[in-house]
Amino acid sequence: MYKFIGKIGAVLYCAALVVVSVVFTIRDANRNLRKEVTMEAGTAIRIQDFFESCPDDARFVTDISSIDTTEPAVYKLRVFYDETFEKDVILRIEDHTGPRGIALPQTLYTTWNAPEASDCVGYLFDLSGIAKVEYHDGRPSFKEGGNFSVQVEVTDVYGNSTLIDVPFI
Repeated sequence: MYKFIGKIGAVLYCAALVVVSVVFTIRDANRNLRKEVTMEAGTAIRIQDFFESCPDDARFVTDISSIDTTEPAVYKLRVFYDETFEKDVILRIEDHTGPRGIALPQTLYTTWNAPEASDCVGYLFDLSGIAKVEYHDGRPSFKEGGNFSVQVEVTDVYGNSTLIDVPFI
C-alpha cells in the first residue's frame, strides 16, 4: 500500500513540476512580449521591436506587406514566437517629426514689402504633407538696412512645426 501511495505521490509531484514549469514559461514568454509598440511614421516594421529579447522563431502571422508606414494609423497584428505562442499586439504609427526644408536668402530694399513666407523656404518635405508656411513672428518690415535673420515656421498636417532661419539683407 505504501509503495502504491509513494508511486502516486511521485507521479503527482512530477505533474506539479511540469505544471509549474509551464506556468513560469508562459509567464516569462508573455513578460518578454511588448503588447503595444509606437513607431515614427516612415520607419520599417520590425518583429524585434515587439520583444524585450526577440526569440529566434518570432514572426508576424499578420501580413504586414500592405501597411503604409508613412500614414499614421493603429493596427492589430498577430505574432508567433517560442514555438508555441500566438498573441495579438498593437502597432501605432505616429508622426512627430516636423517638416524639412532650406532657407532661401532674401535681398530687398527697406521700401519693399517682405515676400510671402512660402517664397523664403524651399525643398520642403514631410511624409504627411505641408499644411502651412508662415512667418513665425508676423511679416517682417525693415526700417533700416542690415543683415537680419527671420524665422519662417513650416507646419505639417499633424501640427508638427519646424523653424527655418532665413537671412535677409
